[in-house]
Amino acid sequence: MKVIAILFAATLIMYLTTNVLDAVKAEILYVSVIVFIGIWFRININIAHICALLASQHIVSIIIFHFNLFSVEPDAPWVWHNARAFTIHFILDLILFFAIGLRPAISRWIKRHHDDAKQMICMTNADITLLSIFGLFMLVDGLALIENFLRNLRYLGITGPLSTYFQNWTGIYYNYELIKSFILGLEMIAVLSIIKPSVRKKSNFKLPFKAHSQQHS
Repeated sequence: MKVIAILFAATLIMYLTTNVLDAVKAEILYVSVIVFIGIWFRININIAHICALLASQHIVSIIIFHFNLFSVEPDAPWVWHNARAFTIHFILDLILFFAIGLRPAISRWIKRHHDDAKQMICMTNADITLLSIFGLFMLVDGLALIENFLRNLRYLGITGPLSTYFQNWTGIYYNYELIKSFILGLEMIAVLSIIKPSVRKKSNFKLPFKAHSQQHS
């Protein structure tokens, strides 16, 4: 029943965010869901901190795009407007990828004066799942950025036949929102899956960049 409830909730949220609400309201709804889960499981330091990191990333994204930070000139070629959007998304996802990967070390630092709390901190199955999902986010953003520049080589000072060779490469560009919505759906399922005890358990997966402080449980 929990799995059905998770899938139903994720589907409902996806429907609202893609068909009913505008971009900002959709982000606010998603942040609200994350904050609610973080508060509900606040006794679990691992989950509370995971939710805090996720919510922070989405809030920063809302602020950047709503207030048009790091903007380019309004009359600049669209290659630069697209590059700005893809780069911001990539950087935010990259930061969160490493933040989740190093989350146990970050949690230990935050709770460094609470010995009892530090004993509960570990890399959970939720962390590992989210790492995979944000890896997908970065892959899509990176490919979109590369495709954007290849399609607009003439704006990079390249002339001749090569400048227009890739101009019809629009596969990711025209499907970017659809692909990102699908991955966001996976992220929602991962977040909602936190209600399952197995997702909150310690993971046996070993990360290549595992922090030294994580070795002390």
